[in-house]
Amino acid sequence: MQEVGELSANVGSFTTVNLQNGRAAVFGPAGEIFTADLGRDDRGTGGRGSVLGNSLVSRGSQLAVEITALHCLFGDNRVQARLNQKEAVALRAFTAAVSSNQVEGGEVSIRLDAELVTVVGNLTTGVITNVPIAFETLNVRF
Repeated sequence: MQEVGELSANVGSFTTVNLQNGRAAVFGPAGEIFTADLGRDDRGTGGRGSVLGNSLVSRGSQLAVEITALHCLFGDNRVQARLNQKEAVALRAFTAAVSSNQVEGGEVSIRLDAELVTVVGNLTTGVITNVPIAFETLNVRF
């Protein structure tokens, strides 16, 4: 039996769970979909997460997208979480590149917890947290 680690990501009805030895399992409504090696950096730690070019719809109070990775690339996504009053998207990483997303929902449309970030060209109905001052005017609320 494999030991289950911390939650890696939730996207819609799919959940990715970290397993031991740098592997991950993806579960959907029908059960386990597949297992895969997580990307490792040259120090042998952490994973890389990329969510690119998706249309994601959430109809409840849960996050539409939740990602935890060492390096995160989140771009060109359309997220509708209209019934979510709190947060629509949560990204936790050491580095994050967040660009060209349209996020509807949440008082906080994108919660960003990262040390090094670029945040450019996003359209949101709520705020994006922790945006460096240099990038504030490069994102628009609608």
